[in-house]
Amino acid sequence: MERELSQLFLKNLDFNGAFVTITKIDVLEDLSEARIKISILPQEKIPEVFRTLSGRRRELQFKLLRKINIKPMPSLVFELEKAAA
Repeated sequence: MERELSQLFLKNLDFNGAFVTITKIDVLEDLSEARIKISILPQEKIPEVFRTLSGRRRELQFKLLRKINIKPMPSLVFELEKAAA
């Protein structure tokens, strides 16, 4: 799932100079939700990246479903990876 979603990011999204990395994906056991942890550089771009991701979430879910064929397709929830202290 991580590899396919990363490819979708590269092919379908423009983050306007931000470097976005998927660091971890946690899928709930019942497949209702997938929590995607992302890292964003520079930090000033965080709000813009989240606007882009939230606006294209359904499209990403649909394309991901066609790639990996999971039924039911988990709802994608994007979260900022907390920096290690």
